[in-house]
Amino acid sequence: MTGTLSGNSTGTKRVLALNCGTQILPENEPWYTPPFVSDNGFQGNEAFPSLTSETPLSRTGLGLNLSGVTDPAPMAVYQTIRDQRFNQSPVNISYSIPNIPTGSYTVRLHFAQIFFAQIGDEIFDIYVNGTLVWGAFDILNVTGGQQNTAYIASFANISPISGAISVELRPHAGSSGWYNASICGIEVVKP
Repeated sequence: MTGTLSGNSTGTKRVLALNCGTQILPENEPWYTPPFVSDNGFQGNEAFPSLTSETPLSRTGLGLNLSGVTDPAPMAVYQTIRDQRFNQSPVNISYSIPNIPTGSYTVRLHFAQIFFAQIGDEIFDIYVNGTLVWGAFDILNVTGGQQNTAYIASFANISPISGAISVELRPHAGSSGWYNASICGIEVVKP
């Protein structure tokens, strides 16, 4: 999928759209969310090759509030998360997206808190290409404490390093004392 451009409603060109929380349903069918590609279902259901850390998946059948975001992903993207929770020490969630042509891009990270209900339960730093772009990010804090509400964090002027763009979530100890982090989707778009 990388390198293939598709449009979206904001007039940008989508280079990659990845559903980070896609999992195989009980019927052994991947949960497809076009134009977002699955984080699973490749090469005999192996994880998407850009995922560089082993982290579990979670899913909810609940409807989510997408009204506060521009150009949201499909609902099913926000209903699934790649997460790292209830760890006694920090475990990062890392992606390295290869084959990105030279240029300047916007990286859009899609989030929704479908598990925790209290601000401070899940706090993590967001790094893009090894640079801290948002410290102590808390999904519930940015959505006004609203669980099951979509949020998109956008980072402009991102250039690939050696042909790749990396995204990493580094969890802090939350208010419960556990290290937690989660993400629903990653988009790389070109204006």
